[in-house]
Amino acid sequence: MTRNYCAIVYGLFSNDHKPSAHHYNMQLDDILHFMKLGFTLHGEWFIRGLRIPRKRRGVASGGALPEEPATVAGRKAVDGTRVSIWFEEQKDFHSGFVRYDTEYVSELASEGKAADNDGDGSPMHYLLKYDDGDDEHMWRAIQVGIRNITSGGFIDVAHQNPLPSGQINTDNGKLWSLRDASPQDLLGISVPIFPEMEDIIEDTDGCGSQFQGQTNAGRVARSASSAIGVRRKSSISVPGHGKNHSDHEGHTMDCNLKELTLSNEVPVLSGTREIALALAQHRPEPTQTHEAKFSPWAPKDVIYAFYDNALLARAHQQFTPYKNSKFYHARTGMQKDARTAETLGTLNVNRIHCACESCKAPLYDYQNCLVKKIVGAVTQVECKRVRGTAVVTTQTQALADFSLQVRKGSKHVAAESRGGSGG
Repeated sequence: MTRNYCAIVYGLFSNDHKPSAHHYNMQLDDILHFMKLGFTLHGEWFIRGLRIPRKRRGVASGGALPEEPATVAGRKAVDGTRVSIWFEEQKDFHSGFVRYDTEYVSELASEGKAADNDGDGSPMHYLLKYDDGDDEHMWRAIQVGIRNITSGGFIDVAHQNPLPSGQINTDNGKLWSLRDASPQDLLGISVPIFPEMEDIIEDTDGCGSQFQGQTNAGRVARSASSAIGVRRKSSISVPGHGKNHSDHEGHTMDCNLKELTLSNEVPVLSGTREIALALAQHRPEPTQTHEAKFSPWAPKDVIYAFYDNALLARAHQQFTPYKNSKFYHARTGMQKDARTAETLGTLNVNRIHCACESCKAPLYDYQNCLVKKIVGAVTQVECKRVRGTAVVTTQTQALADFSLQVRKGSKHVAAESRGGSGG
């Protein structure tokens, strides 16, 4: 019998907040980054007694930025770079391409003049051509974006809270053993688990506020152009509303908590993080191990993920709904172009999920579905981002988030090569 790798992730939030699509997408972001890259963005995760590293999008401050290239060939090497500029006043991104302004440079040469300088004192040989038609000259901003590319788009972030140490319970004298995972630790437990992952299928129930609404649809639509480059296919199980594969595992966690509370293994569990720490310390493995349970989906790992209340206060994306959204229970993100993903969000939707040879990854050839009479025809819709809200994390925007601040107009910039694949 084929055994699949299965891990149970318990996302632990304060009961001050009602579960929402924001909760779900933060956890999914962490799951994808953990599986593909070996770190999380939001939560404090524990696996096998180890705390997983945490990173954020951005770039660490470095040395002085280089001067603009002195030769035409050097300047042309920057031409065609994709950029995304953060406007602090609008709390929003605007994206475009860097263009070497050949017409302007030729005009200067014919008149024997030098280019005007931008606000940082660099000659304005370039245009940042925004997608909405505006343009601007900023050499420093371009260089900050190039530096971001060198960093890979992510920098290390310290966890907000220290790990506990010393005695767990004075009655038994046992010591805390949780520790931060080193690169060697991660390698030893085969993390990242799926470094070549490009596609996922999400199987959820039909709860509108968490899974079926436009917040999720907007994120699914743009998933293929995201920083991590993993396309999401969302399958909504209406008959299973309120029920899911994870129900049994939720009961298992409830039993573990009761056992810990009634035993003398741990002190009184007085908060959400304290519960996560106690479970990570005393129940680091599934109750029934992967090897002992005769099932293709027997869990091999259990992960306890704590999410602080401050994470839920962050602004997040808002999107416009599309017509008859509740009729379509299968949605695939088709927006691959990061240039337009900040505004548009293309979805292929169908009334039920199809996994025929044409429709499944990597083809997604829905027009030639082999069982169209059963699943119906696919419809393409747009789930647009509401302007002025927090940006969708597309490939270009992910590199810009938290980037260095440029002096001119308090703007941030990120860049990617035109043929880049993200992450």
